[in-house]
Amino acid sequence: MARKIFIGAPLSTWEQRAFSQRLKEVLSEAGHDVTLPQDFKDEKNGLGLTAAWRRAVESADLVLALTDSGDVDPAAGFIMGLACALGVPIVELRTDFNPRRGTAPETDRLLESAAGKTVLATGNVFSDAVKAVEDE
Repeated sequence: MARKIFIGAPLSTWEQRAFSQRLKEVLSEAGHDVTLPQDFKDEKNGLGLTAAWRRAVESADLVLALTDSGDVDPAAGFIMGLACALGVPIVELRTDFNPRRGTAPETDRLLESAAGKTVLATGNVFSDAVKAVEDE
């Protein structure tokens, strides 16, 4: 079944943006309608983005949240929070081979409790993401 997916992804580096763009392409090829945070332009010093992201989360069937490395990226965390508050299902995807450095166990529990499902990618991360979205 095709899903409308908003990916809560880090925006801090070109590498993170390239990864989320590739993830969007793979999910789109699998028949899903996918939106990324960077698909929106900010014309109001942040306020335009938050409103656009809220509309995107409200219209999504689910949020796929990328939560790798030490601290959760502010954009990904904001999108997860919106989805949680609005009752939109969240699938948390972790691709980091290392345990979270610098995060308190409480942070992990908060993220996992917000997400209906946490997927630790162990093989092909893109195949794991498609399977997680389609199983949700």
